[in-house]
Amino acid sequence: MKSMLRRLWIQLKFSLVVKGWKYIQKTQLQWYLLRLGAVGKNVTIMNGCIFPHPGSVFIGNHVFINFHSVLFSAPNAGITIADNVVIGPRCMFVTGGHAIDEPNVPIIDNPATAAPIVIEENVWIGANVTILPGVRIAKGCVVGAGSVVTKDTKPFTVVAGVPARLIRSRLPLSKSQKIK
Repeated sequence: MKSMLRRLWIQLKFSLVVKGWKYIQKTQLQWYLLRLGAVGKNVTIMNGCIFPHPGSVFIGNHVFINFHSVLFSAPNAGITIADNVVIGPRCMFVTGGHAIDEPNVPIIDNPATAAPIVIEENVWIGANVTILPGVRIAKGCVVGAGSVVTKDTKPFTVVAGVPARLIRSRLPLSKSQKIK
């Protein structure tokens, strides 16, 4: 595990030095990497990403998280990212919120709510996507840029919009479906 983290840090350090980023950003990224719940092999986390509760974020192998993405996981509701996932710039993953069922109670005094977010394998999440608590992005999905995902997706689909809706399937049509 220690050698894997060292290898990952060397890979990230090289990319940071090549891009000419400042030292403070490199040390901040190193701090996050050491505190994430788990990190797989060949993970790239670009500059400006924020993990308010890094211990509840679990990242698989071959994951790319682009610039300025925020993975806001509540301590009791984590974010799990499976293998071969690409996350575009400025994405927001939020696992927490506030109950709003008591209109006579100030919002700040309502209890906090939380539900985990799961991103399954082979998923592409476009730029500026927001994923809300309790959502599962299924295997092979593509989420269009600027979408707000409020519900689980089906495998091998393309979803987009506010809120995100099914655009099409990524699976090839069978002969009977093409005829119709």
